[in-house]
Amino acid sequence: MDSSEKHAVAACSSVDVDRWWRSIRELWLDWFAGCFTRVEPRRAAWSYVEGLMSLVGRKNCWWLAQHAGHGHPGRLQRLLDTARWDADVLRDALLRLVAALVAVADGVLVVDETGYPKSGDMSVAVARQYSGTLGKVDNCQVAVFLGYATTRLRLLVDRALYLPKTWAGDPDRRAKAGIPEQVGLATKTQLALRMIRRAVCAGIAAAWVAADEVYGRDRRFRAGLPALRLGYVLAVARDQHVHIIGQPHRVDVLTAQLSAAAWQTYSCGLGAKGPRYYQWAWIGIDGDGDGDSGQHSLLVRRASDGTLTYYLTWQATPVALPTLVAVTGRRWTIEECFQVGKDQFGLDHTQVRSWHGWHRHATLTMVAFALTALAIRDDQPEPAPTAHDLAQPSGPIAVTLNEARHLIAAIILAAQPVGRALIDHLLDWSAWRRDHQTHARAAHYRRRLAIATC
Repeated sequence: MDSSEKHAVAACSSVDVDRWWRSIRELWLDWFAGCFTRVEPRRAAWSYVEGLMSLVGRKNCWWLAQHAGHGHPGRLQRLLDTARWDADVLRDALLRLVAALVAVADGVLVVDETGYPKSGDMSVAVARQYSGTLGKVDNCQVAVFLGYATTRLRLLVDRALYLPKTWAGDPDRRAKAGIPEQVGLATKTQLALRMIRRAVCAGIAAAWVAADEVYGRDRRFRAGLPALRLGYVLAVARDQHVHIIGQPHRVDVLTAQLSAAAWQTYSCGLGAKGPRYYQWAWIGIDGDGDGDSGQHSLLVRRASDGTLTYYLTWQATPVALPTLVAVTGRRWTIEECFQVGKDQFGLDHTQVRSWHGWHRHATLTMVAFALTALAIRDDQPEPAPTAHDLAQPSGPIAVTLNEARHLIAAIILAAQPVGRALIDHLLDWSAWRRDHQTHARAAHYRRRLAIATC
């Protein structure tokens, strides 16, 4: 589709949707189109990505094919099923893109899993298993994702579908789902460490890894990160044991012995309603052994309601407490990525049952997410504003990923050509929404800042 033929240029002050769209097309051609050696899957993949960025409510092959103007879903179903292309090659292209255009020295690699509820038992890797997303044991798929976060951008850059034992050891189910022979049983922490190694090998600059308790409690996972020269801030449970001068201590018991002077107040980042202030305690501890060096510590976060969260940290050279606090705050960026990926780009909308189908859909979704985020990067503040800056309204907020995707879908990817009057109307509404968010955010920030200084 040639947007210059179908649509007028959409520009209003700093919002230039046509420029975003040109950037998306250029990034696709420069980094991803070459992953498809044949014309048919290349065109189908682009139609699929366009559909993922569109206003289509349910982003499966039927609805995406209708949006693309196809007479039936066969072309997109072949793309996910039998077409000859490798989702891992597309993923590697995404890693190289992030390494070249996004990565910064203090970037944070974030690991987490998400669940996909399913009603049947035929989709690959479906089993009754615990999903943190669902908060219970249920019939679902579970996938581990790797995110990458900087002060300006946060993206999903790798994915791995977790294969339960009931699938890994069943030849018939494996054959029906097309699970490759080389794919065996692997824990979530093993999958995560493989993805982190891939990111490092691809040249993605990062100083830290952040993750929740699933990964923090695994000693082998923790040991694998210093080998890659990556510091970490990993959540652990309250019954985790650490050693101080060779003596074991349970972390919650150790924390209970701290004096009031041991706690310091810092913000771990800016949230939607203001800086996220918590109290923090920082305790030096022994390493895990095996001759490891560097600085090991226990970091404890205390919320306003008294809830405690514990983290094991490591870094090759000493850093200040605010640095560790900032890394802890970026841990939540992958939750934002999951929400945006599912709500805006259909990350959990796939209806495929095969191994290759799942990985193809997930990878194309990550690409659509990244293309949109990178297209609007010049409209993001640099450097990131402070909390005090945000408390003083100075015009509409920067364009968010959700807002950009909505405008691209409504103006560029609309089923019918959009006239100048409608473009102006949509941009006026965008400006109003962002201006309204500016004042709402400023009110929240002023209240939070007042509380913090009391």
